[in-house]
Amino acid sequence: MKHWKGFLKKDGYVAVTYESWFTEERPAEIEKWWVDAVPEIGTIGHNISIMQKTGYIPVAAFTLPESCWIDNYFIPQKQGKRNS
Repeated sequence: MKHWKGFLKKDGYVAVTYESWFTEERPAEIEKWWVDAVPEIGTIGHNISIMQKTGYIPVAAFTLPESCWIDNYFIPQKQGKRNS
């Protein structure tokens, strides 16, 4: 986040998307998988606090709807496997 600041114009904006927990509690198997894959994964609130500590002022935070993942990630992935 600190590195990106040097690329922003005065009063510029940056959009960030990152793996985040939606809740403080989750199934152990899912938590283990994600922590192994992304050790620094945190909640959305934690991620926002990191942004604030590096000098950013959040304007908005939101989660993508499930349909974004299904329609734009999982379905194309499945189709690509069929075409291979």
